[in-house]
Parts: sequence; structure tokens; C-alpha cells
Amino acid sequence: MVSQKEENIDHEQEGTVMDRIIRVKEVLLFTGLSRSSLWRSRAAGDFPPPIQLSPGIIGWRVSSIEKWLESKEEATAAKSDEPV
Repeated sequence: MVSQKEENIDHEQEGTVMDRIIRVKEVLLFTGLSRSSLWRSRAAGDFPPPIQLSPGIIGWRVSSIEKWLESKEEATAAKSDEPV
């Protein structure tokens, strides 16, 4: 039996990285947001929509969180380039 970690390593060595799905706790660690800020951003439509994994369980693709973070970085950079 191959463990999940060994399976991920095999895929990475083949040149394909799996787009993991992460749950709320990992999203909070990944983004630095508080739980309430995450839900507020979701309600405002400013955060990627989650994937319904089962009733009461949601997750996000790492790639969608990374794209969201990149858009925040670009917006911050654009604001710093604007004259005051």
C-alpha cells in the first residue's frame, strides 16, 4: 500500500503536481486570514468559492487560493505605483 505522501512525491517526480484541496484550517494558515475575515471575504464575493466535498464539508483548491493571493499582490503593487 502506498501512502498519500509517497504518492504525491511520485507525481511531483513525474513533473505533475497534484492540485490539492485544502480545508478551512489550512486556508487560514495559508492566507493569514482570520476565520471571520475569510467568511466576510466569501460573502463579499472577494474570495474563491469553495468546493462542496460532502454535506457540511467544503474545501478549496490550492491553485485557486494561490491565484487569489497573486491578485492581491498585484493590486497592492498597482496601488503603490499610483501617485499620491
